[in-house]
Amino acid sequence: MNRDVIETLEFDKIKEILRTFTASPLGAELSERLEPVSDTSWIEDELRLTSELMTYYHSGGSLDLSQCAPIKRSLEKCRIEGTVIGSQELLQIQRDIKVGKRIREKLGEAPSQLSRLQELARGIPSLAGIDKAIADCISPEGEVYDSASPRLRQIRNRLKLLQRRLRTTLEKILHSPGSQRWLQEPIITQRNGRYVIPLKAEFKGAVPGVIQDRSTSGSTIFIEPLATVELNNEITELQIEERREVLKILTRLTGLVSQQEEALVQLEDLLAHFDLLNAKALFSLRLDAQSPKFSNDNLLELHEARHPLLDKRLWDRIVEAELADEVRRQEQDVVPISLRLTPQNSTMVITGPNTGGKTVTLKTVGLLSLMAHAGIPIPAKDTTLPVFQAIYADIGDQQNLIQNLSTFSSHLLRIKDMMGGLKLPSLVLIDEIGAGTDPSEGAALGMALLDFFHRQGSLNLVTTHHNALKTFAFLQHGMNNASMEFDEKTLKPTFRLIQGIPGRSNAFRIAEGLGLPASVLREAEGFLGEEEFKVEEFIRRMEEELKGLEQERRELKEAKRSASDEAQGRLEKLNETIANYEMLIVQQKREWQGLMKRMKEETNQLIQSLKGKASE
Repeated sequence: MNRDVIETLEFDKIKEILRTFTASPLGAELSERLEPVSDTSWIEDELRLTSELMTYYHSGGSLDLSQCAPIKRSLEKCRIEGTVIGSQELLQIQRDIKVGKRIREKLGEAPSQLSRLQELARGIPSLAGIDKAIADCISPEGEVYDSASPRLRQIRNRLKLLQRRLRTTLEKILHSPGSQRWLQEPIITQRNGRYVIPLKAEFKGAVPGVIQDRSTSGSTIFIEPLATVELNNEITELQIEERREVLKILTRLTGLVSQQEEALVQLEDLLAHFDLLNAKALFSLRLDAQSPKFSNDNLLELHEARHPLLDKRLWDRIVEAELADEVRRQEQDVVPISLRLTPQNSTMVITGPNTGGKTVTLKTVGLLSLMAHAGIPIPAKDTTLPVFQAIYADIGDQQNLIQNLSTFSSHLLRIKDMMGGLKLPSLVLIDEIGAGTDPSEGAALGMALLDFFHRQGSLNLVTTHHNALKTFAFLQHGMNNASMEFDEKTLKPTFRLIQGIPGRSNAFRIAEGLGLPASVLREAEGFLGEEEFKVEEFIRRMEEELKGLEQERRELKEAKRSASDEAQGRLEKLNETIANYEMLIVQQKREWQGLMKRMKEETNQLIQSLKGKASE
């Protein structure tokens, strides 16, 4: 998928939120690399695994991956001759092995309907031999056990014996007569790996021995008494032998790890995958998300779809992902949208007032499609999507000051790129098509662009304020209108998407509500062209008719519960009303086709006139 589209539709923000649900660095790193793909088998498998994991959580199960951490760097060290893995690295390898073992065992005991999840878990390698070898040699704190080898036990036993003798000898010196006078402190300490006692500098001859160190102030010297030199020498030699023996043990364990490198890489990849699946499941449970179905016939159907970044249930995670400055906090529940695009009706023109939700609708459809293509369940019900080869989006102000491009030019360049590299099946999202220039020219250009994408066979969602585009979509086969509902009583948008009828910008009603003088509004209405006024009036009538029909349907549903006979009669009347309404639409369509014909003739005359003037 195009990188610009991923940024425009804010898929990266979804990945940041998803990362907050991961339990380990493995899952966090994998979530950062997650991208939408067009591989149907991968998408469906990923969604099935996530859905099964959600089912597992619903039944009370859980997966703990918090102990996982990357081990591939340690494995890479194994390939370098003479390099040894440290005890802490070995312990992390052991922890990953244990986590994999727990997942394999827990899912092995899970219900059989989690078959795909169980199959994935069975792929986790056992590696019991390495687990036991590390457990036998290294303590949970990272210390090599005395029992790791017979030679190490022998060396350490001898060391303990000599260290006791040395301490006894030094304590006799510390407690000898007059020692309080020349001792700085009655303690045994170490300098340069040798056991020493601290003397006041002026009494350096009080205890015969070797000066191993001196304090910064010079007031204290650290003396290794002559009586302990031989013991210190033997202890030093044993400590060197101890390090050599520990190195041999770590070398042996490194060799065992090296032999199982391929299996350990597989282990890390599977643990990362499980952590990411776990994050997807937790994310989806939070949003009550579901896996979509995928169609082969270019069908897109969404029911009660919600934009994840507008869902207040995610706010704590938005804050944790440090996105609070970029995402507005929602105090109310997001208004869901429902829409349907088919091969027969593949283009939808969405109209309505500013801030009414047109752009959010485009972003919702685009973002949920990207999420589904990344194997993430989406917050919508009974969803069907094509597996898109590409998703294209021209949304927002694309003004480019560096390249000295206006907003209009930037829009056109982006749309030109879409047209040149269109891959099918694809989803095309264009916000305010034809905007940013002369309205009549913008509308004409918008119609031409809409016609191009429609003929190519992509699924197209566009928004506009141009009445000509509403008319164009109404008259074209396979195109349809939709509108964002506007409450004329409150003068506020409801953010509900209504398919089948175009919407009005409601600029005059909003202006009236904001207190603009009535005389100015009447004058503005006078400036509105007759045909523009007819379109607005027809849309208003359609809205009123639709509201009435919806109210009738609601009443009928209620009536059916108590009086089925009466409801049947009302249903017949309703059907008659709908038939009359459809006849009205057909009649209006004929009138508009005549209008369009006249507009084309006038446009051609205008073009010929302009050509003549240009030649002069």
